[in-house]
Amino acid sequence: MRKTNWKIYEKAEEEEFRLFLEIGKKIIWNQQPPQYWRTKKKRPGRPPAYEWKGLVILLLLKMFYRLKFREITSFAKGFPGLREFLELQKTPSRSTLQRTMKKLDKTRLRTTNDAIVAEFKKSANTSASIPAEKQPITTPLVLPENQEENQKTRL
Repeated sequence: MRKTNWKIYEKAEEEEFRLFLEIGKKIIWNQQPPQYWRTKKKRPGRPPAYEWKGLVILLLLKMFYRLKFREITSFAKGFPGLREFLELQKTPSRSTLQRTMKKLDKTRLRTTNDAIVAEFKKSANTSASIPAEKQPITTPLVLPENQEENQKTRL
């Protein structure tokens, strides 16, 4: 049986999420908008309700954590700070995210994800990583000989 230090594990998960958002925002905010995205008013109609950059990061989070569209929508609704960080006025609906995913060029999404992961690996090798003494402890539980026999007979 392994013993894990859950406080350190949860802290590492939070750090991973924070790093993913920061690196993703840095990379995506420097990119050009997708071809299909209307940024200027060329024809009559309602302007886009959401900034494309925030939607792309939500979709990348969906892919990274393997969430469903409903789950990423409720996740964004549950954290208003996330919406502010992504500069979204309101939380996009599930169908909005689905339409955006359908319209997005998959190779662009993959290359953006690869760039985030590459940057993520660089930062994991520097100060953002967890020090060795604070890594989760996973040592097997060692039982004395007579307790091992008792464990076997119980099974």
